[in-house]
Amino acid sequence: LFSLDPRRSTPVGRSEPNDARTERTELAEPDELRLPLGTEAWYGFRFMIPSAMKGRFAGQRLVIAQLKQHPNTCPLGPQPIGLPADAGGNPTISLRVIEIAGGTMGLQLAVAGDDARKISVGQLMQPRDQFLGRWHEVVLHAKVMPGGAIAGKSGYVEGWLDGKPFTTDLYGVMDDKSTVDPAERFGYAGLVGCTYFKYGIYRDSQPEPWTIAFDRFRRGATRQSVESSVR
Repeated sequence: LFSLDPRRSTPVGRSEPNDARTERTELAEPDELRLPLGTEAWYGFRFMIPSAMKGRFAGQRLVIAQLKQHPNTCPLGPQPIGLPADAGGNPTISLRVIEIAGGTMGLQLAVAGDDARKISVGQLMQPRDQFLGRWHEVVLHAKVMPGGAIAGKSGYVEGWLDGKPFTTDLYGVMDDKSTVDPAERFGYAGLVGCTYFKYGIYRDSQPEPWTIAFDRFRRGATRQSVESSVR
């Protein structure tokens, strides 16, 4: 269970300064297990937002998982490609809870990069009473290789919520999977070291407490290795 409760007097679950516009409570992959840039990987996890979390959440951000780039090298890979730079902290790939008028909630798969702070790859919506209080399964397939990092290499991303795809094809590449789609670029060319996955709660600061449950986080080389057999 991950909880953010601004009413608490302790800093537990609030790793940002008290006057920050955002707050978070998350777990990240260990530094020694970060993957080299350009590694194809599958991720899977289950999450449940309790029914008590009713009502629209304040602000524009409720990120429950993100894949980020890091400027430094990692033990599992070679030296970084080129020189490191800063990208302002935005996640390269993110999964965001969204709510729209009419009582529907869902999950959005989004990307960011040198050219855009956030681009929606796709979103899957459900009636609020079906989305809250139930376990949902997420599967993510990604390879992060920003344009310009290595000539001829391409990155892509696709994902599923409860078995339904966010998009019908690989975002970031043409049909042959090896050619970069210039209209679907993502990633930070200056962050040339590793990628790492985080999950939990990252949101705009607000007075209401939030709790989300997570289960069975997996990283693997195949879809079968990360999918859950329990729905």
